[in-house]
Amino acid sequence: MRLKSFTVSMLVLFLTASISSAKIWRVDSNPGNIADFRTLKNAHDGALIGDTLYVAGSAVDYGGTTITKTLFIYGPGYFLNENPDTQAYPVSARVDANITFTEGSTGSLLAGLTVNDISINKTNKITIRNTYIKTSMTISDNVSNCVIIQNYIHTTFSISWSNCQNIIISNNIINPEKTSTDGFICNDSNSSSDIQYNLIGGNVTINNSIFHNNICFDGSFKETGCDVRKNICDVNQFVQYSDNQSNTDMSTVYIGTGSTDGKWQLKDNSPAKGAGTEGTDIGPFGGPKPYILSGIPNIPRIYFFDSPTSVTGTTGLPVHLKAKAGEY
Repeated sequence: MRLKSFTVSMLVLFLTASISSAKIWRVDSNPGNIADFRTLKNAHDGALIGDTLYVAGSAVDYGGTTITKTLFIYGPGYFLNENPDTQAYPVSARVDANITFTEGSTGSLLAGLTVNDISINKTNKITIRNTYIKTSMTISDNVSNCVIIQNYIHTTFSISWSNCQNIIISNNIINPEKTSTDGFICNDSNSSSDIQYNLIGGNVTINNSIFHNNICFDGSFKETGCDVRKNICDVNQFVQYSDNQSNTDMSTVYIGTGSTDGKWQLKDNSPAKGAGTEGTDIGPFGGPKPYILSGIPNIPRIYFFDSPTSVTGTTGLPVHLKAKAGEY
């Protein structure tokens, strides 16, 4: 397996080498594999502003870090054994700690990793997409223009932001299993946000926000100064608002079977089908940027790879692979 994981990783690097004129670094914690760095912190410290980090799937934790420069960080995705045509080496890149974006990190992107906690403070224009966030996400200290999109957020605590402007929360699956009653999203009265096309399990408390095309269940909904339209809920969260659906049987909304993230896709006859703005589907798989199964990032990927475990001078190295271009 080590030969295959290394070979697949090298082919991915070959396919993506032309993406950026800045330097591309390989981060790989698999013992025995060739890499520029073994931990995320060392990769951050060794990279220059505008560089790209490709983080390989590995059973070894990459460790947390604080991002203080503009970087573009890509992992392979998550739930890779559960959905078809994901990665030929179906192992996620795991960070069992916190990744913090702070001063100097403006314009950074994180995609395709599995991370315990993410914090964003004293910076702007951070994009978190296609990421599995396991515990919590916090945005604070005058942050603006951040995009949280197409993530699977299995939060134990809250997704919260305070004193922040123009925060986009879109096409995420948030606290879907309701494993904790603490799971919810909230912002304070000094913040503004655009919250659309999410599935949200738990309480929602928001201010000065657009709240459209969301599926909400097992929680309360409180708002001040918000535009609330085209949402659907399980009890009476939206009963006081026109142009929303309340008291909906959730078993009629999504398929409820399949992969961890795939089971939240809409049934063919779901009341959320075509019920959103401009006839779009409500929920994370609707709208112009639908949720992508397994958080596959927008880079070319090899989803099938087959080669012998040993080679000779006579046979050479016969390789059979299938690849797809990245797309959102």
